Amino acid sequence: MQALVTKTLEQIKHPAASLWLHLPADLPLVNVDKARIEVVIRNLIFNALVYGDGEVSISAEGRADAVIIAITNNGPGIAAAELPHIFERFYRAGRGQQQRAGGTGLGLTICKAFVEAHHSIIWAESSAYSTTISFSLPLLNPDLVREVALEAAFLTR
Repeated sequence: MQALVTKTLEQIKHPAASLWLHLPADLPLVNVDKARIEVVIRNLIFNALVYGDGEVSISAEGRADAVIIAITNNGPGIAAAELPHIFERFYRAGRGQQQRAGGTGLGLTICKAFVEAHHSIIWAESSAYSTTISFSLPLLNPDLVREVALEAAFLTR
């Protein structure tokens, strides 16, 4: 996860933003399509920057069956009435429609589709002071982890 987030952050140029990373070094390995999850991370960071007030926090937490990634901004939040709709196609929250003319309202829909293709979930929480969008990613099968470790050990001899 660390490499994936770092690579994605290198592609995003936003000089006025403060980005905070909270990615433990001991996160379990995840089983993902890297290209699609990069799109998810990039879309979520971009949205956090555009709709926030300049601070974005990216954190990850390992759990028994998944890794949870959370991206939080310090913006004014999403209205409670709009929150259930933000992953719908072409939906744009009121503040988003006012703040910028660009965008189609497909970014979060794409994120949802890519996360669900991994048999995982994505969700949003918001308050008057911040919005957090989190998603889960499946862990790599422990048997595959052992196999990869053995193969790496063999190749380094």
